[in-house]
Amino acid sequence: MFLQSKLAPSVLNKTLRFLSSLCPPKDPIKPVVTLLDALSSAGSNLALLLKQNPDIHELRLFDEDHDTNAFACDLNEIDTRTKLKSFSCKSMKNAITGAHVVISTGGCQEKPGTTQRELFDKNLDNVRNAAMFLAEFNPEAVYCIAKPPIEALVPMVAEEYKKAETYDPRKVIGVTTVASMIANTFIAEHTNKDPGEVLCPIIGGLSPKTTIPVVSQTKPNVQFNPDLYKKLQEAIAHGEETLLCKGSLFCYSKAVAISRFIDLVVKALKGEKHCVECAFVAQTGHIGEFLPYMTSIVKLGPQGVMSTHMPKINEMETSRLRAAVPHIVENILLGQTFIHGDFSVPPKFKVKRTCDELLKQKVQECNRVAGIQYIN
Repeated sequence: MFLQSKLAPSVLNKTLRFLSSLCPPKDPIKPVVTLLDALSSAGSNLALLLKQNPDIHELRLFDEDHDTNAFACDLNEIDTRTKLKSFSCKSMKNAITGAHVVISTGGCQEKPGTTQRELFDKNLDNVRNAAMFLAEFNPEAVYCIAKPPIEALVPMVAEEYKKAETYDPRKVIGVTTVASMIANTFIAEHTNKDPGEVLCPIIGGLSPKTTIPVVSQTKPNVQFNPDLYKKLQEAIAHGEETLLCKGSLFCYSKAVAISRFIDLVVKALKGEKHCVECAFVAQTGHIGEFLPYMTSIVKLGPQGVMSTHMPKINEMETSRLRAAVPHIVENILLGQTFIHGDFSVPPKFKVKRTCDELLKQKVQECNRVAGIQYIN
C-alpha cells in the first residue's frame, strides 16, 4: 500500500522487476522417479500405473536381474507425457543419480505362513544394495521401501545411511498404503458405504501381527461394536494371507496402493499441501522414545516426511498395539543387528508387563499432548 501511494505505476513496475531479478523464482521441480525391481510382479504393474501419472516427468526402470529395455519399449507405446528410460542390470548408479524418488518393490510373500525372518532373508541383499548406492550417489532422494518386511528393512536402511553419514529420517519411508486400502475396502463392505469415501488410518506395522486399523477414527464414522471391530481388525490384518490362501499373488492391489502413495510423494515434492498418508517411518518426540519406528499418520512435504502424527485410539486398539509392540521391536532389532552384528535388547522390552505399562503411559502422554482424553 505504501509503494502504491508514493510511487507512480511505471516506477513501481520497474522496482518490482528489479527485485524479481535479485530473487528469481525457482524453476518448478520436474520429478524423476526410479523404479527398482521393475520386472517383478508388483514392479511391472506399478510401472504401468506410474507411466500414466502426469505429475512424473521421467520414469526410470531398473532391475538387478534383467535388462528392462524391452519392457520400457512396450510402456513407451502408451501416449502419456511421462518420459521413460530403461537401464541395464549393471547400471544402478546411473538409474538413481539425479532421481527425486526411488522405489524398491517386489519380493512379496508367495505362500501363506511365510515368517518375517524368511522375508527379510529373501529381500535384505536387494534393499541394502540399493541403500548403499543411494547413500553414496544420491542421499537426497526419497527412498520408498515397499518390500516386506518393512519393519526390519526401514531400520536396516537407516543404519546403512548412518554408516555413510548421510542419514536423513525424512528420506526413508516404508510404504503401508496397501493396508489402508484393504481397511477402506473391508469397512465399506461391512457398513454398506462407498469404498472411495472411506478413510481408515493404520498404525503399528505391516504384518498380520502388527497391522492395526484405527477403526474408531474412520471417516465417515463407524459405530462402535466390539464384535464388528474385532472382525474388521482381523480381516484387515490378515488380508494378504487370505489372498494367498485363495491363490492370488497379491501384486495388482499392492501396485495400485504403492502408486497412490508415490503420487502423494511427487505432489508433495512439487509443493502441494495436505499430502497425508500412513507410512512406516522414524518417529520423534514421545512416541520415538518408545518405538523408534512405527506406522503412523505422515504428512509429506518437499523434503519427504514433514511430520508424524498418532491418532486417538480406543481401548481395543490400545490392546492390539500393546500386543504388536514386541513384534515391531523384534523386527527393528533384526534390521539393525544385520548392519551392526551385535545389538543388545533394551531391558524395558524383556519383561512384557513393563512393556505394557510403558506403552500405556506413552499413549496417554500422546493423547494428553493432543488434547485428547484417554479411554481407559
